[in-house]
Amino acid sequence: MTRQPDDAEQLLARSVPDSLCALSATELVPLLHSRDISAVELLSAHLERISAINPHINAVVTLDTEAAMARAHALDAVAQQGQFAGSLHGIPVLIKDIFATQGLRTTSGSRTRADHVPAQDAIHVARLRSAGAIIMGKTNTSEFAFGAQTTNPLFGVTRNPYDLTRTVSGSSGGAAAALAAGLAVLADGSDLGGSIRAPAGFTGVVGLRPTARVVPLASTALPFECLNTPGPMARTLDDARLMLEVMAGASTVDPCALDLAPSGNPSIRGLRVAWCLTPGGAPIDAEIAALLEQVRIRLSELGAQVVEADPQLGFMLKAQQIMRDWSALMEIGDGWQRNIDTFGPELRRTLLRAETLTAADLASAGKARVKGWERMHAFFETYDVCVWPTNNQPPYSADADSSKLTLDETPTLVTPLLGLPALSFPVGLTSSGFPASIQIIGPRHADLDLFHIAKAIS
Repeated sequence: MTRQPDDAEQLLARSVPDSLCALSATELVPLLHSRDISAVELLSAHLERISAINPHINAVVTLDTEAAMARAHALDAVAQQGQFAGSLHGIPVLIKDIFATQGLRTTSGSRTRADHVPAQDAIHVARLRSAGAIIMGKTNTSEFAFGAQTTNPLFGVTRNPYDLTRTVSGSSGGAAAALAAGLAVLADGSDLGGSIRAPAGFTGVVGLRPTARVVPLASTALPFECLNTPGPMARTLDDARLMLEVMAGASTVDPCALDLAPSGNPSIRGLRVAWCLTPGGAPIDAEIAALLEQVRIRLSELGAQVVEADPQLGFMLKAQQIMRDWSALMEIGDGWQRNIDTFGPELRRTLLRAETLTAADLASAGKARVKGWERMHAFFETYDVCVWPTNNQPPYSADADSSKLTLDETPTLVTPLLGLPALSFPVGLTSSGFPASIQIIGPRHADLDLFHIAKAIS
């Protein structure tokens, strides 16, 4: 039975198409350059929309209205002289609440950091500012970005604009919901095990987990570990690519940072595609499978060589869990036991589980990563890309206890330990009105090639 939308959801659906908030960055930048619209006008439209919509979905947790408006006025002043700050001149952007923003509180969704105000920006945030972006505020996250739901003790639950009873997954759910509801043009996310792609999939937006450390990440307890990565989120493929090109590139501050590789502009004709609706044996909802099947047909029509093939990475799930828990323990740091009652239930469970890890556990995870790398290296000798679902089921309840959820998140969990780029983008709506999305996964440094392929089949 299809649930009827309530008044808030009708407002979400009705108002986006008729406003500046519906336009993409690639549409807005020429308008800003021609001065058909001003940065102040564009920012005001988004702030008004945040005021109207955010109380229903709880995507934006901190606003920096005064500083954002001052920035917009300054950008308009230089535009009057025919000068522009960069490729994102005047574009309103939201930042995930785990990434440092100079002078603007960054809480990680935790009571232990409720009053934390960074002295400087994260590397990619500084790059966004330098390109002319207007940082409006911060988006909600799972506590310290560890969670299957976007909820935390400070700000509560973020809700899906398609159905306010449903989840946006975790942990970049605030960013995904904000984009889907038209609260920002661009937003960043982070992905340790699907935290960009799963929320993007449930809200019908675009999200890229880049090749590990193509987007630098300096403020981490594990600077030589490439499991977690920032990445771009947007409503269109072109916008996500534009954002990536601003965020990416080597940095002397990050010991593992890499340059973004140029695109080879691969031809779809002859492209060797490994197609798998059930990676690692994960089941898939029938309606989602039917929508994805249209992509397979499109690929074949364009001349791609589509072969059903699964790299069989299910064995990576245990290693992913071990490294996720270890990362949480390292990120929270010494003395976490003193704050155990302050943390939310999901982070508390993660830390207690992590405390039991042994050297043998970490060694076994390392061996699994080597095995997975060798398997995918050989796999990409035969295939150019893998294509499989982002989410294999519709969004579950936003209020469900994550410890009681029976989820099979294999499609997003099996590749992060290998540092592979994975691009999620929407392919349609189910009969119940929920987005279905697909992932294209490629070898390391194929980031821009994934955008090229996705554009060709969209």
